[in-house]
Amino acid sequence: MMLQEILARRDLTDPDQGPHAVQELAETTQAALADHWGCPRQVHRGTPIVGASDHYQRLGYAPEPAAPGSRGARLLTKRLLLRIRTAAAVPPVLRALSTNPPNDLLLVCPGITHRQDSESALHSSSPHLLDLWRLTSARLSPADLGEMVQTAVRAALPGAAYRLIPGNTPYMTHCMRIDAWHGEKWIEIGKCGGVARPILELNGMDPDRTSGLAMVFGLDRLMMVRKGIPDIRLLRAEQPCIARQMLDLKPFVAEAGAGATDCPMASEHTGGKRATWDAGAC
Repeated sequence: MMLQEILARRDLTDPDQGPHAVQELAETTQAALADHWGCPRQVHRGTPIVGASDHYQRLGYAPEPAAPGSRGARLLTKRLLLRIRTAAAVPPVLRALSTNPPNDLLLVCPGITHRQDSESALHSSSPHLLDLWRLTSARLSPADLGEMVQTAVRAALPGAAYRLIPGNTPYMTHCMRIDAWHGEKWIEIGKCGGVARPILELNGMDPDRTSGLAMVFGLDRLMMVRKGIPDIRLLRAEQPCIARQMLDLKPFVAEAGAGATDCPMASEHTGGKRATWDAGAC
């Protein structure tokens, strides 16, 4: 896919590009945390094209080789690339805040990312992520992290079963992977952890004055669990019977009428294949 086509792909988290339930889900999740902590929010969307240093080194990652067929980021120049993580929007904000660190702030970074990956029921080549970073002058503990996870997941997925598994993310300490029960199996929906001291230092913050918690959700999968959507590609479906269900957080209805109807998803997202859904009003 050409760069122009990739950049033209709609960012479902952006209200300026049209309404989508992903936006309501992101708002519900971040609002729950801000209300719980009684702190202000600062939303920073960033852009799909980011500096390599903010994407890698300033988040503790080693640069990835630009190998053909790699699932990593697409390098555009030696210094610019298409982001695969919305956390790349965080380092510039940390540097801007370093001269006047916040007493307590929830930094919100939503947006589309672009991976060199194939599409499937659980995977998208343009997943939407939501980074949520708490920056505070208070000393935070693993107990605070657990409270953050509980507050966010309960808001995003009321009543859903979830679990935490030890994970590994360079900019996090005590990293945990967040899984949720979907259908008949666990699927990964995000990661969380404390913000590592070296990351604060790399971006001009004094870790003796500021500590933080970081969480990132895969909004596409979060939507799948919240609405009971069987295939991640349905989030972009253009057929009215499906598209109208992507405007709110009500449960997805795959059987809207008697008799199976051939309701093809846009070939852009399925490689030209057609999917059959029992969706009588299509």
